[in-house]
Amino acid sequence: MEKLPDLNALIDQPNSVVLSEVEPDLIKTRHIGVLCRLYQKSGDDPKLVETWSRLVDGTLRDSEVQDPLSRILDLIAERKDKSLIQKWTAWLVKKDADRALKVCTRSPPV
Repeated sequence: MEKLPDLNALIDQPNSVVLSEVEPDLIKTRHIGVLCRLYQKSGDDPKLVETWSRLVDGTLRDSEVQDPLSRILDLIAERKDKSLIQKWTAWLVKKDADRALKVCTRSPPV
């Protein structure tokens, strides 16, 4: 874990990380927060939501990632991406029906 600050600093710098090459190692070493930051930086919302959902479900663990369910809801509300909403609505409703329905039924801005 002592290398984690160095890794986070590296992510903040311009880099040419190939996600497909580092994903398995980051998952294996449980650096899921770092992986999520890479997804965010690359704009890979589907992979980001998938990873956060695995944290919510407990199939992945990383105490560095706080409240992944709220992060999913916030991202979906912010992006208003129809494909993400369609894919994740049923799952979100099972996890937190009130917040999920509010986010998923909001009208897009005109």
